[in-house]
Amino acid sequence: LASGQLIEQITRFIVGIALVSCLLPFGLEFGAGALAFAVVIGEGAGLLVLLAFYWGNRPKGKDAGLEGKPETGTIVKQLWHLSAPVTMSRILATVMLSAKAVIIPSRLQLAGATIQQATQMYGAFSGMAMSLLNFPTVITSSLSSVLLPTIASALSQKHYRTLEIRVNQAFKITILTALPFSVLFFLLAEPLTQSFFNNREAAISLKFLAPGCIFMYLQQTTAGMLYGLGKMKRLFANSLVGNSMGLFVTYFLTGLPSFGIIGAVAGVLIGSVITSLLNITTIFKNIPVTLELGSWVGKALAATAAMAIFIILMERSLGLFLLIVVSGGLYLATLLVLKGLKWQDFYAK
Repeated sequence: LASGQLIEQITRFIVGIALVSCLLPFGLEFGAGALAFAVVIGEGAGLLVLLAFYWGNRPKGKDAGLEGKPETGTIVKQLWHLSAPVTMSRILATVMLSAKAVIIPSRLQLAGATIQQATQMYGAFSGMAMSLLNFPTVITSSLSSVLLPTIASALSQKHYRTLEIRVNQAFKITILTALPFSVLFFLLAEPLTQSFFNNREAAISLKFLAPGCIFMYLQQTTAGMLYGLGKMKRLFANSLVGNSMGLFVTYFLTGLPSFGIIGAVAGVLIGSVITSLLNITTIFKNIPVTLELGSWVGKALAATAAMAIFIILMERSLGLFLLIVVSGGLYLATLLVLKGLKWQDFYAK
């Protein structure tokens, strides 16, 4: 699953860059079409990887026999039971995204912005700030995909110690990923948006979104855990509550002149916090797991503080790319020295 997602993202990126470079001179509509086609190619590449893995690991010989084969009706019922909540979650995400695209610009106009200003602010928020914020989800989405079969297998075999280790590893990797990116997005919001998009306006949204990175990334990781536990209905309910509350906050605050686009940021943050906390509560209600944070959270915060101080001191002396690389290296080195991160964390136990 993780390999399929990785191949999908890499293919989408490479094909997108190549096609846009070739077709953009023919017009903006060709460039947009190129990006859409790159998404299709990426999805196809990911599907081929999954099919190849299935073909190489499919049951053979006696294992592939028809003995004990369930009836078609039973299979359909099982598939419907599993797929319906997942499908509804996808539909919910699409509906919420479309609702925000309509609500935010209209509420910004109510707050005093012109149509052009409202469109620009929404574009900076959704197309620039959120795009940067979602970059680390390459890690968390792959982690989420790996968690599904791992947790399902450990739960079915009642290997609760293995289950506890996997859950703790997932939380640790997610939080250790979120902390440095929170610092980068908060302290370097303007240089990042200027370098990537030649736009400073998106920096405001990015800076306010930065503190919510942990909850946004935990939302994705905990979703993978709930899929593995077979709690798709509960995941859908949690997402419905969180997204609804976020949309309400967005609608209310974005229309106030004192908030404007920051109201949309607040809606995203509140929705992520509620959904992730509901997911975490559901997880610990259904499995006997203790979250072991004491041995590494303090060390992670110390490494994050060292990274932040380095960025503040060296921001004017180093280029953006070098600053990110060196500060990230300092973060990892500090974690390793303090033993907040061990090489064993990257391997199954």
